Amino acid sequence: MGVRVLTVPQWSFGRDRVLLGSFSDLLAESNCISHYCASNVDHNRTVTAFSGEFEEVVSIIEKMAEICLPSIDLNRHAGSHPRIGALDVCPFVPLDFEASIQAELHLRHYVHELAKKLGTQYEIPVYLYEKSEIGPKESELSALRKGGFGGLIGRKLCPEFGPEIAHPQWGVATLGVRDFLVSAAVNLKNDDGTQARRIVRLIRYARMDGDERFMGVRVTAMPLPTLNQMQIKFDLTMPNQTRVDQVIDLIIREATSNGATLGGTELFGPIRPVDVPYATRVKIDENQIVEGAA
Repeated sequence: MGVRVLTVPQWSFGRDRVLLGSFSDLLAESNCISHYCASNVDHNRTVTAFSGEFEEVVSIIEKMAEICLPSIDLNRHAGSHPRIGALDVCPFVPLDFEASIQAELHLRHYVHELAKKLGTQYEIPVYLYEKSEIGPKESELSALRKGGFGGLIGRKLCPEFGPEIAHPQWGVATLGVRDFLVSAAVNLKNDDGTQARRIVRLIRYARMDGDERFMGVRVTAMPLPTLNQMQIKFDLTMPNQTRVDQVIDLIIREATSNGATLGGTELFGPIRPVDVPYATRVKIDENQIVEGAA
């Protein structure tokens, strides 16, 4: 059964232009569609997004790992974006096939096979998440992410695949099938972090209180030292209910009413055609638009 998927592997390097160029060349030479391939110096992170038949997508992921893992050592890694692994997270979103139980089981099986291979080949503990999750792992993953790479050292882990201790350089990896989400950010000038953190708390508390404006919004604040700005980055896990513009508008309104000014906005990774009319506040490259995502 052929399965066409979108994948968004996120790698813990962001300051090596040669590695980024190798990724771009690899995608250009492949049969997959490249939607996004960019590094952020302050995050020290590279986000890639591409789609195609599952076998072709997996081949690229494996080649990317072969190219970049030897250059990554999380003991010497410094960046604003939280991370627990060299291949920090690698989601798979089904495209263009009937969302049946059988189809989803096929995709879950393929992802399990990839996770097993990565765990064995690189001796990396691999966790499954979202729709690939086996057992109650969400709380453990949340705790691991909160502690970061440093919090993994010396701990006995319970991954689905791979060893029970973190790789000394590459940490752990997280793979899974999930629904489509949209990632974006608002950068603020004239803010020492006070306003960014206040707005993050406002959104989180409103979401927990059931405010429908923030359904499915995951949000965090990070410094951008090279720009002398603060960034409020958010993921929309329910983009059919919560739109990019409405979150950005609230952030800007809250920030500017308290002395901060807008430094810019950004869309990270892919977006569906249906979301584009509701994302006028960010610049969208046509390659970022993904057809076929539910």
